[in-house]
Amino acid sequence: VYPYLTDIANSPRWIPGLQPVENLTGGPMQVGSRYRLTVKSGSETTMMEMRITTLEPPRRMRFLLEGQGDPSMRFTEVGTYELTADATGTLLTLSAHTDYLALMTQLLEPLITAAALFNVSETLGNLKHHVEAANPRK
Repeated sequence: VYPYLTDIANSPRWIPGLQPVENLTGGPMQVGSRYRLTVKSGSETTMMEMRITTLEPPRRMRFLLEGQGDPSMRFTEVGTYELTADATGTLLTLSAHTDYLALMTQLLEPLITAAALFNVSETLGNLKHHVEAANPRK
């Protein structure tokens, strides 16, 4: 699971609306790597920059997301993927904390958070599907 998760080129396959990711620092993912992300949802486009802050193979990846573009929609998010082996495979836990920096995002926070929580289930389900398809059990 960890190699698939940390290969940024795979991300658009399992994150709904994510366009191909631009690697701003080049090379494989490592602490300090930076990426430009564009997510399209309906008529809305969200631009973000992601910086990798922790890589602890094969169990943890931590990142910082910063909203780009429209100043009225600025935010930062610290996220962590934790992977734990269990009897049936790998348990993946995503935790995240978002700070809404602009008045508009602060006012819209309940709607943004509800939409994000709704999408997390789909996103992690997509990841599970792609990892299992790439690594079928014998």
